Amino acid sequence: MLSPADADLVARDQRLPGLALLFDETALSEEIKRRCPAATIGDLRANYVRYKPGTSCIVGYSARSRSGETVLYARTHTPSASAKIEKVAAQGHVDNSIGFGAITIASPPMAVYAFPNDHELRCLPHLQHPQRRRALLHRALYDSLPAGDIGYEPLRYKPERRYVARVSGGSGLRLRLKFYIDRDFELAKSNARAVNPSGPLRFAPVAGHSDRRKVLAFDWVEGTSLREIIRSGCPRPELVASTGAALAHLHRCKPTKRMRRAWTPYARQSVIAGEAVAAIRPDLGQRVEAVVHRFNEELSDDRPPPTAIHGDLSADQILVSGEEIVLLDLDRARAGHPQVDIGSFAANLLVDAFCGRLPKEAVPGITASLLDGYRHEAGIDLEPRIQRFIAANLLRLAVEPFRLRHRDWSDVVEAILGHAEELVYRGD
Repeated sequence: MLSPADADLVARDQRLPGLALLFDETALSEEIKRRCPAATIGDLRANYVRYKPGTSCIVGYSARSRSGETVLYARTHTPSASAKIEKVAAQGHVDNSIGFGAITIASPPMAVYAFPNDHELRCLPHLQHPQRRRALLHRALYDSLPAGDIGYEPLRYKPERRYVARVSGGSGLRLRLKFYIDRDFELAKSNARAVNPSGPLRFAPVAGHSDRRKVLAFDWVEGTSLREIIRSGCPRPELVASTGAALAHLHRCKPTKRMRRAWTPYARQSVIAGEAVAAIRPDLGQRVEAVVHRFNEELSDDRPPPTAIHGDLSADQILVSGEEIVLLDLDRARAGHPQVDIGSFAANLLVDAFCGRLPKEAVPGITASLLDGYRHEAGIDLEPRIQRFIAANLLRLAVEPFRLRHRDWSDVVEAILGHAEELVYRGD
């Protein structure tokens, strides 16, 4: 059954008749079982959305099966683009423990893929078979692959975008394996080796790659994410300050040519973020437009600054390994303002707070610790105007409750926008 907010969105976007089925987990589960009686899945739980209004939508799900937890996703297009769905039937698919690899629905036009089948990440099926898994790793690691059985454990999956798994073997092999789509792979590969660690700055070492399969392999680093530590109710300010110091070393690095090409003017980023919010909550459109206009007045960029930034910094991108701070995933590193990373870190914590995973009152102190560590290491005070960058990142992240299928996503999106407004107009 659709929630009121989902029902409103479905009613507005008449060009995508498949939305109603995508957002109704029970109805989709029944449709899958009707078309594939052998399917052994329980109730679906949506956990990821990528929505392009009037064009397409992808929804990822988890489900119980006889063999345990499984994942699948469905995508829909406009009826005029139904040829994209028809192509699915012509592709080869790998069956699995839940009874099917991929199925198509003609009306509304939709395709449903069960892992490891993915329309874009075509080499995921290599993970399912021990020999093909070994061959895949051999391509990435060349002659350093040890003997023995090799298993894998899924860590994160964004359908038709990225897949992350931990690979391990009895001989001591432990890796983090990342699969990319074509357009993301080259930048991620370049960024992974672009920055040399110094001082407190640490990264997971790159162990190898496969250009053909669009895979990067990283040495596994034991540790706990800073987000887990913060959510435990014991944020440990010294760890947050150490993160600020590590970030200062990253910002001393000059961006590569690829990082410079990945730079987008902040004014343009704000417009894109505003359009994403307005697409799911059109009634907020005027408020979003006013905030974006204010950003563009105060945070306009004429050219990329000569600074490398993480580009997507959050507490779950930071691993605490003993006394060391390890920064993960430079996939989106680019040229930019240092304040962007601080703003992203704080905004992600605020989104956690609005989603009920963290006390909102804890965020200012954690952000202050990050700024203190940065100031001590770099001798630069980023606090002036930082509230504006937090607000800009809040607008960028305002769609996260919808994207991650929070049950009250509509109210949370509005609350996040309200806080961004409060920050950007503060002092007027």
